Amino acid sequence: MTEPVPAQEAEPAEPAEPGAAARPGPAAPSADALAGWSAAELATLASIAETFVRGGAVRRARLAALAITSLDPAQVRQLRLVLRLVESRLVNLGLFGRPTAFRDLQPDARARYLLGWGTSPLALRRSGYQAFKKLLCFLAYADPGETGANPLWTTIGYRSPIEPLTEEPTPIVPLAVPASAAAVTLEADVVVVGSGAGGGVVAAEAARAGRSVVVVEAGPFIPESEMPTDELTAYDRMYLDHGMTATWDGSVSILAGA
Repeated sequence: MTEPVPAQEAEPAEPAEPGAAARPGPAAPSADALAGWSAAELATLASIAETFVRGGAVRRARLAALAITSLDPAQVRQLRLVLRLVESRLVNLGLFGRPTAFRDLQPDARARYLLGWGTSPLALRRSGYQAFKKLLCFLAYADPGETGANPLWTTIGYRSPIEPLTEEPTPIVPLAVPASAAAVTLEADVVVVGSGAGGGVVAAEAARAGRSVVVVEAGPFIPESEMPTDELTAYDRMYLDHGMTATWDGSVSILAGA
């Protein structure tokens, strides 16, 4: 488990260059956005978050709960089941010989408890450990916080790279399709599905060769001036399933732009 300086003791992070304003992160999810999550589940999630990385656990738990809600319903049920089981004194008595709920454990005991998940013979505990570890540790360092200056960045010596914009903005303007349009018909010599590293080059070379080209994208058009400057917002706006795509057990993350 990592043990950075707690949020309340860290100094404010400095911007990457003089005069560059740090962009704040998203507001913590509202109660309506987390409808169905109990206070006990959120408290347990915050305790797990604090065990992995200290500081800001309450906000991180709410962001994590919102992200979990977007998963496959069966995965959501499984992860919420894990949160209930770790607080069950009867379950912990059977597994560890101690009838103690997770939130009642001391910090070092909580760390040992979570580490035991990773090597547990029970698949439910292993997959729960992987899912919570990846999500909660990611949020700890990717979330700029409500002020735009994550205290953990100062702790590890990270300065958010706010770079100047190019003087030649892209001339590309996406086709505006009316919402009321039932269908749109386009004709082209080449259709490129997704302008990733390969698709963008193919589209450019085909156009340079005099071919008419249509590039089809799943996600929105985001010009450079609107590009996110922090990981959390970037994953949310520019990655498939907000960057949450993974194998069903959560052991392997699958990153795909959208």
